[in-house]
Amino acid sequence: MRIPHYTASADFTRFVRSLPKTETHLHLEGSTPIELLRDLEPERYTNPPPFWQPDFRYESFDQFMALYDEYCMNFYQSAQRYHDAAKIVLATCAEQGTRYVETSIHLPGLAAVKNSGPEVLAAIREASPPGLELRIFAGMCHNDYAAHGSLIEAALGWDDPGAAFSAVLQCGTLVAVLIAMRRDVVALGRGFLAGLASGRPWGTVESRVAIMIVLGTLPI
Repeated sequence: MRIPHYTASADFTRFVRSLPKTETHLHLEGSTPIELLRDLEPERYTNPPPFWQPDFRYESFDQFMALYDEYCMNFYQSAQRYHDAAKIVLATCAEQGTRYVETSIHLPGLAAVKNSGPEVLAAIREASPPGLELRIFAGMCHNDYAAHGSLIEAALGWDDPGAAFSAVLQCGTLVAVLIAMRRDVVALGRGFLAGLASGRPWGTVESRVAIMIVLGTLPI
């Protein structure tokens, strides 16, 4: 069944816009205003993005990432550009009656920015219109810290916690896992010891799993 197009009356539109709202999942880079791209490279961005078409479907994740880089991440090369984008995006939120916004930036993307992380965060805050409460969250993939740890810590204003902090954090994680999986740990330990006692360390599933866990945790 085709749903008929609905056009709200002017009074109803004004009423909805006047209602206080919150925006709790706003990716700033993913909301890059197209007008900023056109100001930067008018010939390249003359036509609307392909994903604006109603029948557009991504063929693969690689295609999504390529378009994301082209229309979003490649724009952000300075704190000023973060400011310019945030000013338009947050003003639009305010015009729609939004009082509170939680936005995020992709922290590893700061590797391509000429300014420091704190400067970028300050530029975004300065773009927020009066009356709008803004909170900025830092997003990253699960393996980004290994590649960009120092960049991320600098952006957040963290000092190097040192080896002692890292050791406590890792030991705490290990203890939590041992407590949560204590029954499995005991079963694997018993299986391993029984395998050693019988001279057949690979003889049971428990013993084999215990050995593979030990081998898998050896530092390379």
